[in-house]
Amino acid sequence: MKKPKDTGNRLDTLARWYYLSGAFGLILSCIIPTTTAEIVSDLNNPTAMESRGMLIDYTPDSPYKKQVTQFAQKVVITGSVATLVAATLALLTAYAGRCLQKREHPALIKTLAAWNLIWLPHGTILAVTTFCTMKSPEAKRQFAARANTRGAGTTLS
Repeated sequence: MKKPKDTGNRLDTLARWYYLSGAFGLILSCIIPTTTAEIVSDLNNPTAMESRGMLIDYTPDSPYKKQVTQFAQKVVITGSVATLVAATLALLTAYAGRCLQKREHPALIKTLAAWNLIWLPHGTILAVTTFCTMKSPEAKRQFAARANTRGAGTTLS
């Protein structure tokens, strides 16, 4: 006789993995500004550039100095946007864990599972596990029961 799968337990375990993934994403998003600062620091340091075999004229009226400054600005802007996107995704992933735990917002959970495919390989594993677990009839019943107690008509498709 086959033992029935405990979907409630699997959803709770999945929620914990979402919390861990969110924390991991926040840690990774903190690395981006550090790397950006190192790049900009090296660009503005003639000794660091010479050690890499790049000779740049750093006199104030040099056209190369202006190009290096413009490139450094682009690196800072790109790094800032990447940090913001990564931190937002990490926080939303942790929120999806909370939604899984409370059996709310299944569409948000599925959307974030798809976005978590960016974090290779653990995001891929998390997304596939989420989709497999969320399509089970028991998970659909749990989310529907929660939606009915809140008075909302949200169900899984």
